[in-house]
Amino acid sequence: MATIDAISIPQKLTIKKTRKNRHFRNTNLQKIITDIANENNLTPVVEIEENIKINSLTQRNETDAQFIQKLAKKYGYYQKITPEKLFFIKQETLEKQPVIATLNENELTACNLEEADNVGYKKVIAYYFDHKKNKKLKYVYEDPNIKTGEILKINKKFSSLEEAKRVAIATLKNKNKTKMYGSISVEGNPLLVAGATIYLELKDVFSGKYFIEKSIHTIGQQGYITTLEIRKIQ
Repeated sequence: MATIDAISIPQKLTIKKTRKNRHFRNTNLQKIITDIANENNLTPVVEIEENIKINSLTQRNETDAQFIQKLAKKYGYYQKITPEKLFFIKQETLEKQPVIATLNENELTACNLEEADNVGYKKVIAYYFDHKKNKKLKYVYEDPNIKTGEILKINKKFSSLEEAKRVAIATLKNKNKTKMYGSISVEGNPLLVAGATIYLELKDVFSGKYFIEKSIHTIGQQGYITTLEIRKIQ
């Protein structure tokens, strides 16, 4: 398991400033991310579980940071760029890792958590072209963790069942991941970084395991404070 650094990307890095136009052909996701990291003099920390083939992909007037963020969202990965490294790791891998801290109400200096009004999506439908059968087919996936919900339809035709499956599942999980979310502040703790998980011991439905989307560490008149943007995962 990779250890994700606490330092976030500085604005001056070219990976976030230089817009590019280019086309990738007959390659794979691992190579694209690794090559972009190397181009920007960053050490790639890439953990891709399977060979995700890319037949054709265009980077159009996007910075490398924007392009990587788009790919992470499309395929269900977590990405983070620090001054020295580029992280690209399966979202589920990070969510399954042990919590680094358990916090109760007395330890929170601020707490702003809320539950989304929507019930979420139960099912996703994606279409792909089967070259052997020479026709368009449908792929359907249901989230076993959602009891009831709406149907999400992806208005794009994919070139294979494998691609339709990966993107459909990642899209559904991305749509459902902000069911409970918000921010908390605690006494400064350098271990609380984006990409890690924590457990909140509260007296209501907000108790549970949370994923840290963003961490801000500040030192001021009130001392060292860590503020986290989090979402519930269990």
